[in-house]
Amino acid sequence: MCFKLQHHTGSLNQSVMARTLRGYYKWSEPEGNDPSKCAKYTLFFMNTLFWLVSVLILAIGIYILTEKKTVYTQLSDATLDPAALFVCFGAILFLITFCGCIGALRENVCFLTIYAVAIGLIFAIEIAAGVLAFTMQAKLEEAVDNKLKQAILKYRESKFQDLQLLIDTAQKELKCCGSRSYKDWRLNLYFNCSAPSPEACGVPFSCCRTDTINRQCGFEIETNPDKFTVIYTNGCLNVAKQWLLSNLLGVGIASLVILILQIVAICLATGLKSDIKVLQKRNKRIAKAEAQDQRRI
Repeated sequence: MCFKLQHHTGSLNQSVMARTLRGYYKWSEPEGNDPSKCAKYTLFFMNTLFWLVSVLILAIGIYILTEKKTVYTQLSDATLDPAALFVCFGAILFLITFCGCIGALRENVCFLTIYAVAIGLIFAIEIAAGVLAFTMQAKLEEAVDNKLKQAILKYRESKFQDLQLLIDTAQKELKCCGSRSYKDWRLNLYFNCSAPSPEACGVPFSCCRTDTINRQCGFEIETNPDKFTVIYTNGCLNVAKQWLLSNLLGVGIASLVILILQIVAICLATGLKSDIKVLQKRNKRIAKAEAQDQRRI
């Protein structure tokens, strides 16, 4: 009799404990068996949008590489190739947003952790790059100038046709010529004054001020006394720097918006991950308490 009473009392205590656990978790943790739906679907749709953008970028890069049918064997060449840069950027963005989408939709802690860490690393790199760009402006400008001059050297090479298109488009749209000035085109084999061609001492047609395409307007331009009225003489690096300084407020706001979006993404991912872990822990403890209750009954 006493044994049965003690057994019944123990069972009652376990039942009370199970109900207490349910009440405690209901009061202190996410309601129901699902994490925050707002955080889950906001993170999912935000990453879906950027995932589609990454697919587009990746497809463009792969298409250009396929059309060129070029094998990239030198890393230095790949860094100057727009198609290779498109593929690298698209692939990185694709993987990160994929982890965000799957992690949010399937409530996968591993994918959410990878996503949050990746966004955090990108955020830290952006902050570091901004600080370095501000404190080492002269060195950064010199590095960009060297890259642009390397691109000028590869202009007209058959395996860099997309780079040629990019340079022509940039010079036409920015109304500039060369990196620092039009004289940078002396570095190119085809436009050097010692070149045995009509283009010697000249510049590409994209440097010309005329709106109509005249591929011969830049021929022997350095010997033309009216060159300042025929071509743009200011370098693209100088024009880009002037544009950046004149639009500093807009660039700053755009950068701030991007950083805020990344912070929101990190907060959503870590918050969702925390909710999932708490719910998993709660369900395990309640299940354990109920199992003990059943065994005692």
